[in-house]
Amino acid sequence: MPDHPQPGRNFAVKAAIFEGGLALVALVVGALLGVDPMRTLHSDWTAIAWGAAAAVPPLMLLAAAIYVSLSPVRRLTDLVEHLLVPPLRQSTLAELAIISLLAGLGEEMLFRGAIQAALADRIEPPYGPWLALAVASLLFGLAHFITFTYAVFATLMGAYLGLIWMESGNLLVPIVAHAVYDFTALVYLVKLRPVPTRAAPRDETANHDSLQDAIGSNRSGDDESPSLRADDRPPDEQPRETASEQRADHDDST
Repeated sequence: MPDHPQPGRNFAVKAAIFEGGLALVALVVGALLGVDPMRTLHSDWTAIAWGAAAAVPPLMLLAAAIYVSLSPVRRLTDLVEHLLVPPLRQSTLAELAIISLLAGLGEEMLFRGAIQAALADRIEPPYGPWLALAVASLLFGLAHFITFTYAVFATLMGAYLGLIWMESGNLLVPIVAHAVYDFTALVYLVKLRPVPTRAAPRDETANHDSLQDAIGSNRSGDDESPSLRADDRPPDEQPRETASEQRADHDDST
């Protein structure tokens, strides 16, 4: 019998292809806008360290929101657990890392390297960089519009990533921060967060057996109980004497 690919593995592959495909979209958008999305991408161990450190504040904010269990956050986590967690439950840590890395690369190239950079080049300072940051962050939030709460959080996250790109001058910093944040959140939701418990289904077999036992005991009790005597029965259920029995009673009395 041929082996069938697991649904979770297929979803992980599709997610990686989608996120990686955003890098190609960024190149196309950059070409249309006249910017190179990778012009500020420089390989640097310091930038990698700064990117990893920059992921800590949003992760702390996420942890605080989950711990406080705010109603909008709780609805969002329930939705994520319903839509995202089940298909990724069988994914390995390496697969989650690849998805996160491609998400950081593709999304940062598109929203920061292409859109924000192009708008900043076209709008005169001193307002150009800030308007570009606002527009790119808003588009980033709209692209993540799963719920209103998540869209607001994604918009703030986009503004944060745009700021650290402006401050560092290296696109690698927000790429690493984005990837580390996504990987940590995925590992928690998919691997570490307890699976929500649901009410256990009723054991119909046990209930059926119990019902049969109860019926059997009632029947056995009916068989062992003595029948009602004729004198104890209601008048309309008393047995009637036949004509011969009535004549015999009359002769005995005479």
